[in-house]
Amino acid sequence: MARFVAVHTDGITRATLQAGDGEELTPEQVAAYAALKQAWALEDIANKLVGIDNALMAISSAVVD
Repeated sequence: MARFVAVHTDGITRATLQAGDGEELTPEQVAAYAALKQAWALEDIANKLVGIDNALMAISSAVVD
């Protein structure tokens, strides 16, 4: 039976979808995994935006001072 497996690398925990040879994945499993990948991508975008915001705040503070 296919299963989700948690993988922790570089301080980040993610899940992988693993199935045995010749084992088929259900549409629900594929949809769940796709939703997880979308959530991870959105998290990465949010983290980058926070970094950009912090950099802009540092620049504006330096200009004001």
